[in-house]
Amino acid sequence: LWLWFALAFHRLVVDSFVVSNTLAISPALLGYSNSAIAKSNRLQFKSSTRIELKMGHELNPQKPHTIRGVLFDIDGTLCHSDPVHFEVFRELLLEMGFNGGTPIDEDFFKRRINGRHNALICADLFPDWDAQKTEEWSVMKEAKFREKAVGRLEPMPGLEAFMTWIDQNNIKKAAVTNAPRLNAEFMLDVINRRSWFSELIIGDECERAKPDPLPYLEAMRRLGLRPGETLVLEDSPSGAAAGVASGAWTVGVMSTQ
Repeated sequence: LWLWFALAFHRLVVDSFVVSNTLAISPALLGYSNSAIAKSNRLQFKSSTRIELKMGHELNPQKPHTIRGVLFDIDGTLCHSDPVHFEVFRELLLEMGFNGGTPIDEDFFKRRINGRHNALICADLFPDWDAQKTEEWSVMKEAKFREKAVGRLEPMPGLEAFMTWIDQNNIKKAAVTNAPRLNAEFMLDVINRRSWFSELIIGDECERAKPDPLPYLEAMRRLGLRPGETLVLEDSPSGAAAGVASGAWTVGVMSTQ
């Protein structure tokens, strides 16, 4: 899926590998010319002079700039929260009689909900709702998420080691999310990383949320970064589209795909 997605948008730097739901970054190679070899669902690394995917598709012939900043999505990237979101949406929509009373499945969740901004979700699922009803329902839904998420969220495997490497190399960092601020701060507190990020960018607080690139561009502006020296980590097509459109090197983390 992510190979197709990368080729569709013509820009991807592969500096991580994912096995099942595990995020495992190769920190020693970030900021240097390198190449990735794709084998099954794994990505392994070796030294090289340019970034390429050894499947006959050269993704970018130019030498990459040194990475000076990393921008993280939160849901599904820092912690595997999507199962809780799916559970909440499934219960609430069932109670409302959505879809004729048939519970939504994971495919519906991935296509219509995952990674999207609340306003867009509600406009899609409930086109007759006004802004006030959308806001009230969204607030209720997010409160239910926080209630159900207590004790269930943990950092993605491999994340702590990557963050340690970021600190050791003085890499700038920000969290960029479509989650409401209360949710974002809740999840960062759960993994004990709220104060670690220099900036927290909330899509709702920008003029446009993801998939628009504006939240990532705002993070770069605040950190003093250029797109070519910035790495974006995302788990959803919506978020990855925002990263790609911002001009940053964008990695798809397959925790939710």
